[in-house]
Amino acid sequence: MLYKKCAEPACANNCAPPGDLCRVHGGGKRCTDDGCEKMDAGKGHCVSHGGGKRCQVPNCSKGATGGSYCVAHGGGKRCQQAGGGRGRIQPHPEHVSSTRCSVSASEIIVTP
Repeated sequence: MLYKKCAEPACANNCAPPGDLCRVHGGGKRCTDDGCEKMDAGKGHCVSHGGGKRCQVPNCSKGATGGSYCVAHGGGKRCQQAGGGRGRIQPHPEHVSSTRCSVSASEIIVTP
């Protein structure tokens, strides 16, 4: 099956219906909350405004990531380094990963 390409010059991404643009260039459905430009994750809203899959822990209204739970309750990807775990800070340089890492900055030994 062939997909239509984004109408933006020099963009090789596929279009996000409805329209002729990919999601990067404004294609696809958007959140219906006033002033929000994020992508529609489901039910007309972005994850921040209640769209998409929700965490399955009672009384938690956060968005689920990588399964049925939010990051705080075990969802999402784990750092692959020993002791890395999962957290909300930027990846540490020696971990070279796009996933979140919970190793604190004070635990890192940087060698010149």
